[in-house]
Amino acid sequence: MGTGNTQPFQPKYTVTASMDTTMKKVTGKCIIHLQTQLSEVTFHAWANAFRAKTTPFAESFLKHKNNIFYFYDNKTELGGYEVLKVKSNEQVITVDPSQEIIKIPLPANGKDEHIIEIEFTLLLPKYTEGLGWNKNYIRLSSWYPTMTYNDGNNWHE
Repeated sequence: MGTGNTQPFQPKYTVTASMDTTMKKVTGKCIIHLQTQLSEVTFHAWANAFRAKTTPFAESFLKHKNNIFYFYDNKTELGGYEVLKVKSNEQVITVDPSQEIIKIPLPANGKDEHIIEIEFTLLLPKYTEGLGWNKNYIRLSSWYPTMTYNDGNNWHE
């Protein structure tokens, strides 16, 4: 958690992307402008819930007697981010593209205005719960990294 003014704030997103329907990939870039005195922000990489048969998301399916993930082919039907390149106030930040929660520091820049850039390549999973491909369509829901909610005291991951 950061220091200073931790009042909730509204990030402003600009997202550009392209999709390769043959390869089932989305390549894009998010630019997020925000004003805060926090020293760190937290993002959800929701699509990584489809990365493996052992993610908490996949395990919750099994717990509720839905074994759809366990019949997916590991190489062709699971998905997630292959690439995540992050810059925070022009500084390159190294992140693990397989994580669902990504913490991004906000390097001091002498002001409360920050710019975060996230370049990504997303391999789409076979359709499950709002994201992915099927024989006749592709559905995109929660396909780019989004900032988690901060209530002024804590990040809600």
